[in-house]
Amino acid sequence: MFRLVRGLTAGRTLVPLVLLLLGLPVPVLAHGPDPGPPDVSLLVTGWSFRVEVWLPILIAGWAYRAAMRHVNAAHPANPVPRRRWWAWLGGLVALVLALSSPIERYDTTLFSVHMIQHLLLSFAAAPLLVLAAPVTLLLRVATPKARRGLILPVLHSRAMKVVANPIVTWGLFALVMWGSHFSGLFDAALEDPLIHFLEHGLYLATAKNTSVSATMSIVYSAIWRVVSATPWVTGSMGTPAAA
Repeated sequence: MFRLVRGLTAGRTLVPLVLLLLGLPVPVLAHGPDPGPPDVSLLVTGWSFRVEVWLPILIAGWAYRAAMRHVNAAHPANPVPRRRWWAWLGGLVALVLALSSPIERYDTTLFSVHMIQHLLLSFAAAPLLVLAAPVTLLLRVATPKARRGLILPVLHSRAMKVVANPIVTWGLFALVMWGSHFSGLFDAALEDPLIHFLEHGLYLATAKNTSVSATMSIVYSAIWRVVSATPWVTGSMGTPAAA
């Protein structure tokens, strides 16, 4: 469907990482014993490398980069803005921090860490991924036939309009936040890793569709514009970095 042949060369770096992850011992879906008190050494030793977390993140990073290279090669006069790639990468890094760093180790033990994880998913990862404009990239990399026959009909469908309605999205976001903290789902997520995993997906999905993401994206975009205009980024005084 999509002409990503040129981007497939990036798979040479992805394949060894995938094989490495598949070769690692994968823990069964269980939280295990109490991880014990936090320790500074956990900043190095407290990371997890679960395939179900790392593999989708690696694929998402590779796919975006491959699509970006394809668009840039086909339209050199109108390439994908560089800041979008950094936003996408930042969103993936936020996911890694939330789901594989020492934060994940204590997400069912310390409530403060549990909430930091949710904030990373809802107010860091989701807005940054939105700021990367993946749907725009998808439209640009797709063939005209795929755009007209599949992508645009889905984007313009009645269901999508309902899901994208601000009242609906805010309602879903509030419902997920309330339900996951003030109902039996809270304890269920602490006891069942699968429910906890699905809960993370709900945070990410509902946050991406709300004005929270839109607002945070504007903030991050403003920060990027300020940073990209500084001499240590541009390499010269008064010359802004290429977008």
